Amino acid sequence: MKLCSNCIRDILLVLEDKPFGIRYPFPALCEQLPSYSEEELYYTCLKLLEGNYIKISDAGYTKQNLIRISTIDDLTFTGHQFLENIRDQSVWSKTLDVAKSVGSFSLKALYDIAAEIIKAKITGLF
Repeated sequence: MKLCSNCIRDILLVLEDKPFGIRYPFPALCEQLPSYSEEELYYTCLKLLEGNYIKISDAGYTKQNLIRISTIDDLTFTGHQFLENIRDQSVWSKTLDVAKSVGSFSLKALYDIAAEIIKAKITGLF
């Protein structure tokens, strides 16, 4: 399955809005982001978990031997850093443009590209 960059950002934005200490049910995420299929949201959450961008507490497995995600605990520090870099729509658009031009939409590439765009903006201030 292909990882959707916009789905990554949208999930992180939704999770950031949840109250501290409250676990976010996966079905609520599906309701909050109806433009994505349940399968696409699940896959993206798995990849965010693997990349250490989100935390979950369920340790069970599905019949396909995938981690079961019934609730999401929180964003990790890395998840917060990434979100801060891509929160601004203009930075996000530039990030996607650069990713398209280099041909990589991996989480690591998106993270690095966004960080470089932020650095360039900072440098431009001095």
